Amino acid sequence: MSYFILSPLSNRTSVPSLQTSQFTFKTPLNSNNYAVSNTRSSKKSKVSIQKEINITDLEENNTEKFEEDNYPKVNVTRYKGKRAYYYQYNILDLGSYPTNVRRTQRSRYRIPNGYWVQVYIYERDVVCSINYEYNGKVTFHVTWEEKNGKKYYVNSLKSASDAAKQFVEKITNTKGSTLSGIILFGLDLTCLELRRENKENLVSEINSRKKPFSNLKSNSQKNKRLKNLASDIYSNSKDLFNSHNFSNISLDSLRFNIQDQFIKINFSNFNNELKSDIYLDSILCACDESLISRNGYRQLAAVQPSLEREYRIAAQKKKINKIMENKIPIKNFHINSTNSTNEFSTILKENNLNTFLDENEEVFINSDQIGNGSVRSLIGLLITLIPDLTEGDNPILQNNDIIKIKLGGDGRQVGRICLYPGTENHESLTIAHKQIIEELTILHNNGFKDNNNIHWKVEFWFTADWKYMALILGINGPTSNYFCLWCECHKNERWDMNKNWLNVKNTKGKIRTSLLPFLTIKYCVPDELHLMLRIVDVLLELFFMELMRDPLAFDKIQLHETMSTREKIEFKMYEIGRKRHRKTLERLL
Repeated sequence: MSYFILSPLSNRTSVPSLQTSQFTFKTPLNSNNYAVSNTRSSKKSKVSIQKEINITDLEENNTEKFEEDNYPKVNVTRYKGKRAYYYQYNILDLGSYPTNVRRTQRSRYRIPNGYWVQVYIYERDVVCSINYEYNGKVTFHVTWEEKNGKKYYVNSLKSASDAAKQFVEKITNTKGSTLSGIILFGLDLTCLELRRENKENLVSEINSRKKPFSNLKSNSQKNKRLKNLASDIYSNSKDLFNSHNFSNISLDSLRFNIQDQFIKINFSNFNNELKSDIYLDSILCACDESLISRNGYRQLAAVQPSLEREYRIAAQKKKINKIMENKIPIKNFHINSTNSTNEFSTILKENNLNTFLDENEEVFINSDQIGNGSVRSLIGLLITLIPDLTEGDNPILQNNDIIKIKLGGDGRQVGRICLYPGTENHESLTIAHKQIIEELTILHNNGFKDNNNIHWKVEFWFTADWKYMALILGINGPTSNYFCLWCECHKNERWDMNKNWLNVKNTKGKIRTSLLPFLTIKYCVPDELHLMLRIVDVLLELFFMELMRDPLAFDKIQLHETMSTREKIEFKMYEIGRKRHRKTLERLL
């Protein structure tokens, strides 16, 4: 919707006689097309040195104009004699007339506050702004960008024409050049003046029709009213800060009491996206670690308005899941492979959904989307984590370092690459290891390259409790004859301290194929917690029980006078083990 406004000074034509085809808005004229006079001309008329008219000689009092209002764009045709000049203004902020409005010196145009306009002139996009200072003075600001990308600006507390003069002198490197500030800032545009007046009248009329806040019934109406209030407060705060000469200041939040209900309005929209993501990630991490559900956080946010809104937390969680799905996709598998192919048909039968499918229709099932087990790529995890481990002043990893990865079957606060339900037996572990063994073998033999094309060697270490290690390595249980994970020691020879066993391999106790065939026994380390609780703990318990029965037991040992304390302990453990073994045999017989 556009309409035309004629300047009061113009008697050239009327609106009905104008045709759209008569107006062609061209690129504004630049300083190279016109000469600039070095001599000061008279007030009655200005004559340029060359025959062509200087664009800087246009004065608002000697020109007639025609406006085409397509707000926020306004096309203006200015006439001087037989020549026409075309301008296009892009209104960024209409501004308003304050109570202590100032006027231009000669033409007496009202100067708005908070007015921002963009105009293309001298082959540059120029942004002009007007703001009132705390002492009542007006600042005219002109900003533009050159072709080399550098930005320049000029300020003036005198007038718009003084700012325009500084602008022309800056780009032409010529003193004495003049450009009407009224034309540059568009202060003579009647359509903008009418809009400001209508805006003030419209606001007062709308406010008179508004219901009191206490009479609003629904929460949506209250939220809309509060949002409009926050918008007005934020827009007016800029003028207040400028009037009191505050710089580098912004309104962050506002808290007030309405009907005994505290309401907090946040004005900071986190222009820094990185800062916003870190803040939301910290809240999301706290909710996950504390097991706070979505509904629970929503209720907390309703009680405490200062908390971040729940919908932003949910959106951030969805964003993180999408990023992780692209970087480290999770695939599903069925721990019972014989049932995985018929799972979809079983679901249809249980829910009586076969009637919706044609008998000859083929149903394609994505095997990665069904199953009761999940697995993710270890290489994808490494590629994601390597940048955090190699960057910074004190990086954890240096070039040519070997990445050591611990493989285990349980643990707290450790990364997991495979999850499955069920019991801990060799059959289930075999199915689970089939999903990851190929990738583990590639990493062990060849390593991997990160996003910076740096090659990293990988070294695997296997640690877990005794039962899990025996299942993975294919060794018989801890009560079998050849139970040891490293040597071929018989269980009846455990007490013999004089025998030496090489920790090479246990072939006598091996009953199954190892699920980690690339791993040698050198890199298998049992969990010391389980060792202390199971093996050493039993020996120490018997040892201390013997001491409680006879505190002087060590003093009675007189086998060798030069026997050390360690040898005495070994001898006593030998006796304890022999007594316990004898009692076990008597119980069995």
